[in-house]
Amino acid sequence: VAGPNSRHHEPLLCSYLQFVSMEIYIRNYFNRMFIVADQMKQIRKKIDTSHEDPDSVYKIRRKLASVQQDLIFLSEILGYVDEALDGSVVPPEPPEQAGRSLYERLQIHERKRALRTRVDDLKKNMEGAWHEQGVLREMSAMVTDDKVEVLQQHIVTNTASLVTLHKHNERSMCALEIMQILYLELLMKVLMD
Repeated sequence: VAGPNSRHHEPLLCSYLQFVSMEIYIRNYFNRMFIVADQMKQIRKKIDTSHEDPDSVYKIRRKLASVQQDLIFLSEILGYVDEALDGSVVPPEPPEQAGRSLYERLQIHERKRALRTRVDDLKKNMEGAWHEQGVLREMSAMVTDDKVEVLQQHIVTNTASLVTLHKHNERSMCALEIMQILYLELLMKVLMD
């Protein structure tokens, strides 16, 4: 690794470092996927308790938009990682004993295979996340429909109450007019006598 022949092992070390940095990046990517999954769980809870909060539709839509934006970025990044992994070349095994020993210890082929498996798992996780996001969108639409239906029910009830009040008001006005006419006649009789 060090010394006068260090340049002979540079391709191996660069390849090894490339795959180690990809592993670290993929670990952080998995963490970000878990954060997005947690956000979707929170949205589902918000949908389940939407009847308790009048602003729930707005909050749910805002959170869904944020999750969708995160999923778009994560999908793009996953595509770049996949391309980088496909374009990564493992150098051939060196002919000298020290190089073969280093090649064997670094296990570069094994790292690339493990990375491929993780990237394939991430693709499956991403498909699941998109599916979950679609389900949440449908549930959000149902919450909106329910809120509109409840609002329409209240409008119908209030309109019926207003109609009933108007009818009572008309009856009261008729009764008042009759009473005014009677009082006027009584007053006229009293004044005439």
